Amino acid sequence: MEDGRALANMRSKMIRLACTGLYVSGALALLRWCAKRMMPAAHGAAGAVFPFVMKRRAPSLQILTYHRVNDEHDPFFPATPVDVFEKQMAYVARRHHVCALDEAVERLRLGDLPDHAVAITFDDGYRDNYLHAFPVVKSLSLPMTIFLATDAIGTGRTLWHDRVFSAFRDTAAPAIRGFGPAFDGASLRTVRERIGVMGQVLASLRQVHDDERNRRITELCRALEVRERVEDPELMLTWDDVKRMRGHGVSFGSHTASHPILSRLSRQETVAEIERSCAAMERHLGERPVLFAYPNGTKADFTDMTKDVLKASGFRCAVTTEFGVNEPGADRFELKRGRPWEEHLPTFAFKLSWYRLMSSHAA
Repeated sequence: MEDGRALANMRSKMIRLACTGLYVSGALALLRWCAKRMMPAAHGAAGAVFPFVMKRRAPSLQILTYHRVNDEHDPFFPATPVDVFEKQMAYVARRHHVCALDEAVERLRLGDLPDHAVAITFDDGYRDNYLHAFPVVKSLSLPMTIFLATDAIGTGRTLWHDRVFSAFRDTAAPAIRGFGPAFDGASLRTVRERIGVMGQVLASLRQVHDDERNRRITELCRALEVRERVEDPELMLTWDDVKRMRGHGVSFGSHTASHPILSRLSRQETVAEIERSCAAMERHLGERPVLFAYPNGTKADFTDMTKDVLKASGFRCAVTTEFGVNEPGADRFELKRGRPWEEHLPTFAFKLSWYRLMSSHAA
């Protein structure tokens, strides 16, 4: 295992060194030029040339997704450091065309996107979005969208996954006991071990209905010998924070009310969850949201029924956490998001262009 980590670290250093060379030399501009004009060719595609690329038919859209921006260095819920976010946004502002998400989605539909189009999004509604991310995008005049899990906005309530993060962060238990045979006896002696077990617990909790999930989290806290943190007044945005940002290029969408896994809900439960979120935003902001982000956001976390409910509720689009770039003709209710998970700016810059270059029209 140690040999594997050493090999991975060496590979990461080599990639960073290569990306730094491209960035400093200006050669990255060639990759950006290629990403603007070319795309991978499907097998046997007309017009394809060696090395199996073809002319890009129209610009594509990259949607960047973030959650938290702070310098707390919390290993249980890693955030983007403030200085890293500043550098990333400054680069994006210089080298990409940053669009508001609703504008970008409409222009994608019309085939009218500018080259190197990017939209910036945040999920959940953490207060550090206001304290640390907002001053950066405001200073650069960049639009961004924050998807709010409305039950936690201005209430002090914590979302279910934050209760899990807190439990593993706070525990001093040497092992987990009394949380079922799949986890019983798992070592918690190191931070690495706690993070590993936490990831498995989160995966299991995403497979069950809300009621069962809440019961299991209470059991988890007992098994870890910690107090369950159902409130944290400083963690999430207030509605006053939201209103202050709203006047400076920040738009807001729905991320449901309580952050459930929507594929685990009935149609009636889905409608109620989404309507509660919309009603809260309408009550505080004076208008219903038209942008939506699926909680967790993988293909397993929503269904065609979920999409039908969103369309009937008046939403214009929905974003996932499926990684990729959005080409013209993309399903507006399955938009891909992601970003290079890199704190090293030259590698971040390289991967933004590389992922756009390697996206395909059929994706």
